[in-house]
Amino acid sequence: MPESSSQLVRIDPFRLRMKRCGQMVTDATIFASEAVNLEPDAVRQLCDAASLPPAKKVLATADIHVGFGIPIGAVLGLDNAIMPPAVGYDINCGMRLLRTPFSRGDIDTDKIAVDIARDIPLGEGRENLQLNKTGI
Repeated sequence: MPESSSQLVRIDPFRLRMKRCGQMVTDATIFASEAVNLEPDAVRQLCDAASLPPAKKVLATADIHVGFGIPIGAVLGLDNAIMPPAVGYDINCGMRLLRTPFSRGDIDTDKIAVDIARDIPLGEGRENLQLNKTGI
C-alpha cells in the first residue's frame, strides 16, 4: 500500500498513476493536476479499492477525499459485482458527467459557478433550508 504520494507517477498534467503493488489487482488512476492536494489517507483507500478481487478499473476524480472505506470521488469498474460503499452513502450527492453539444467558449463557467453557489446548498448540511409540510 502506498505510504505517500511519492508512490504515484504523473503520466500527464492531469493524471497520476498508482502502479499495481502489494495486494492490488489493478493499477489506479487519479485525475488531478499538480495544484490538487491529495489526502494521503484517500490515496491509501484508493489502493485498498484496487485490491478488491472484482476490481477491473479503479479511477479517482480530482475531488478525491477520505470516505467510508473507499474514497469519495473514486470510480470502480467491477466484474459482476455491486459494492454499496463504492456508490456512496450520500448517493446522488451531485456529481455528474455528461456530454453536451457545447464547445469550451460557448459557456460562461464563472457565471454558472456563481449561480450554482447561490442556488444549491453546498457541503454537508450547509445552508439547507428547513421546510414544514406546507413548504414541501
